[in-house]
Order: sequence, then C-alpha cells, then structure tokens
Amino acid sequence: MKKVVAILSVLVLLSGCSKKLLDLSAGSFDVSELLNSKNCATKCSHQADCEGKNVSVYGYLDQRNIDKEHKSFVLEGDKGSIQVFVADAVLDEVFDKLQADPSSMFLVKGIITGYDASTNFVCERRYIMNINRSEAVSVYSND
Repeated sequence: MKKVVAILSVLVLLSGCSKKLLDLSAGSFDVSELLNSKNCATKCSHQADCEGKNVSVYGYLDQRNIDKEHKSFVLEGDKGSIQVFVADAVLDEVFDKLQADPSSMFLVKGIITGYDASTNFVCERRYIMNINRSEAVSVYSND
C-alpha cells in the first residue's frame, strides 16, 4: 500500500511540473511564461519550436542591462529574462522609448533566436530576441 501511495504522489508532483504549450500567434506572454513553455523546451544543439517565430512578450526592464552601445536591453519576467537586440536603423527611437519610462512594463515583439550556453559542465538552450522596428517596443497595458 505504501508503494502505491508513493507512486501516486510522484505522479501528482510530476503532472504539476509539466510545461504549457503556448499558441505563439495568439496574444502576448510574460517573458518567464514563454521561456518556461514547451515551445522553448529543448536540448542543446536542437532548435526549439519558439525559434524563428515572431513573438510578443512583456516584462520589466533590467535597469543594469540597458546598453545602447551594444544595441541591447534585457526584459525580465518573474523567473527568467531575455536579451533583446535592436537594429541600427531604429536604435535611437527604441532607446528613447525605454528611457522615457524605464520603470514601466514593456511589450516587445520580435524574432526569437536560440543558442547553446555552457554552464557548470551542463549545456542549456537560451534565447535572445531581435527587433528591427521601433513599433516593436511599447509600454505594456493588459487592458
């Protein structure tokens, strides 16, 4: 009987840990929600379903990682962050928007790209976002 209870407990715990599959063409997602979804779950050297897709994510600016010189900023969610790279043609417009209201939550629409990152002898698949239009960045309103 104890074995049955133990097995059922493990199954309940595992079912609560399953990742959610998102419809990336419908709506916008918290940065953490996207990064922790089935869409972005893959092993190193494998392309995830979220890669190459035009996706809308929202989050707060990481104030320590707003870097116009390197044409990037970091958008943070509760349990993850994504670095956003900005095309030269819209660099000034995008950074003007970010600096005008740096404590706001922002919505960013761009293409997701994955790369392999080695961390403590383990490889993880991580993601960046690329934008090439100033309209791709706006203050987020969940109305």
